[in-house]
Amino acid sequence: MKKFLFLLLSLILFPNGTFAFSDINADSVEERQKSYDEILSSPLVPVWEYWKELSNKKENISLVTNILIQKIREDEDEKIYTEMKNMLQNADISDRQHAEIAHVLGEISTKKSLSILIQILQETNNETLQYAVAEAIGNGTTGLGEFELRFHTELSPILESLWKKLDKADYHTTNAIAKRIAEIGAPSGIEVLLLTISEKNQTIQYNNDYRIISAFNNMKEVRNPDSLKILQQNLKHQSTSSDVFIASGTAISSIANKEATQILWDWAREVPDSMASLVQQWIGTVAGRDLDALQLLRKNIRQRHSYSFKSKKIQNIIKSIIRKY
Repeated sequence: MKKFLFLLLSLILFPNGTFAFSDINADSVEERQKSYDEILSSPLVPVWEYWKELSNKKENISLVTNILIQKIREDEDEKIYTEMKNMLQNADISDRQHAEIAHVLGEISTKKSLSILIQILQETNNETLQYAVAEAIGNGTTGLGEFELRFHTELSPILESLWKKLDKADYHTTNAIAKRIAEIGAPSGIEVLLLTISEKNQTIQYNNDYRIISAFNNMKEVRNPDSLKILQQNLKHQSTSSDVFIASGTAISSIANKEATQILWDWAREVPDSMASLVQQWIGTVAGRDLDALQLLRKNIRQRHSYSFKSKKIQNIIKSIIRKY
């Protein structure tokens, strides 16, 4: 009802469909705050119109962009989505504006916004636009609000489907998509990346397949603990010389919660001296990244009568890591 009344009032006060917002880029702090409050309390459509006005004038759009993103997430207006897609397909629009629109769609991070970006990525021959769209997909949400703090696994199937079609894509594109899949961390997405890494017999250092290199390099971006089960299986059953093994251990250490730390602890107890550099890297990562992980390591190392290490060297490395922190 409140939204309806606001829209009705706006039609009376602004019959041509425009809103007279205060200047969001005014010199006065009070004026900017007034504008921000006006925009925040407005419905989606006038905010979108104001955003386009500022973009056309090449003015600062950052504050309005943040509000616009939140409003589109709350009210996915098909007309605005269609207009954004048409603007991206419009060759007469500047590269700057293309990048700004792609950024908004990437930050919205809904199935609809992501699908639009993927469609543009697959259809356009404009390399500059391809770069901007891939960047938007790869970066996704970058805020710290409630929306951004969740792993949006509902987006992973769309990205996984795209990933399987990227055999001829450039490195920037494959790297951006691999990064986003890894950051979301859905088990199905992590499995797709690991399968890619295992596609060829060449080790990663001799490989020139952008998909394989991108998948391997972005396993350090994994944070979703839901993927630990599949990663742990690889740590147990893959050859220690395989890239899938290295990628899985890297991902586990990047997750860096207590469960991931215990998995690495149990693995480290059973490995020989030759695994010293990986123990240093992986245990060092969890110890330096998460206080709970560090406390678990301290607790485990104090209970020396309840565990044994195959390698004294490995045990001493872990002790030195704990002392460091």
